[in-house]
Amino acid sequence: MMPRSADYEVKLTPDHESLRHTIRDFAEKEIRPVAFEIDRNNKIPRDLLRRIAGVGLTAITYKEEYGGLGGDLLSMVIAIEEIARVSAACSTVFVASHLVSEPLNEWGSAEQKKRFLVPMVSGEKIGAHAMTEPGAGSDVAGIKSTAKLHGTHWEINGRKTFITNGEIAELYLVFARTSPPPSARERHKGLSAFMVERGTEGFQVGSHIETTGLRGSQPSELILDHVKVPTDNLVGKEGDGFYIGVKTYDRGRVDVSAQGVGIAQAAYEAAINYAQTRTSFEKPLIDFHPVQAGRDGHGTSHGTLAHLLGSIAQRSGQGVCQSRIDRESNID
Repeated sequence: MMPRSADYEVKLTPDHESLRHTIRDFAEKEIRPVAFEIDRNNKIPRDLLRRIAGVGLTAITYKEEYGGLGGDLLSMVIAIEEIARVSAACSTVFVASHLVSEPLNEWGSAEQKKRFLVPMVSGEKIGAHAMTEPGAGSDVAGIKSTAKLHGTHWEINGRKTFITNGEIAELYLVFARTSPPPSARERHKGLSAFMVERGTEGFQVGSHIETTGLRGSQPSELILDHVKVPTDNLVGKEGDGFYIGVKTYDRGRVDVSAQGVGIAQAAYEAAINYAQTRTSFEKPLIDFHPVQAGRDGHGTSHGTLAHLLGSIAQRSGQGVCQSRIDRESNID
């Protein structure tokens, strides 16, 4: 059955509009003045990250019992859009940290939520999602890191790379293989997820990886050399790692899409400002029809994308959108 146009209606409440105003005002006053320095120095001041957390970016969708604000996913999308509009790097820190807090919220035990989720929601601690390896990234089932059970603790060995927040995080969600795959067809089985704290013996942040974009939010290498974590640090059940990872990415793609919309909005505003101030043949560029056509086309496209994202966020929050991983029966 074809969806109706009403299925994609985005219902913004006064609370949503108030949130957008609050975050935009904060971003303009607190982030924009230092955005160029962040890009030039390739570093975000930790105090600024604390202030961003202070306006609720780490707490919006979490329950009040964990220190959250109890908001919906659409509210989170709005907040990320507004931060990304001014600094893509600043928004990336929190989008990446959500890849730790979200699985803790969904699969973490009561004790794990108290130990790890609560300080993440408050903004006291930042998370890093450690899945990618030199030979595995999008191919989640291909990771080679291992975790072996020794009585009351797991011992993790492996090397991770391109880990966002690797240099600044206090908490790491590390994926490792706890048993060999039963067959080539079922190579996704046997993976598990663990919480590892900065400072754990054998855990080391390796080399800093230079990239051309998102300066200020550069990825790092992580080295796990006989890292011992208590059995209580296993997130979910043993063997649930693939499911936890892929489900987390489904949720994370909404945040990343919000970044894209925010960045596109910034590009649109910069282009309009330039076209209004740059003159040619004694009149502003904005007065030329080709420029006007580009402005209108971009504006329409951006509005459509923003509306689609809002609809997805709203429907996901209502449980209407089902991920592919939930629909496929051969995962278990």
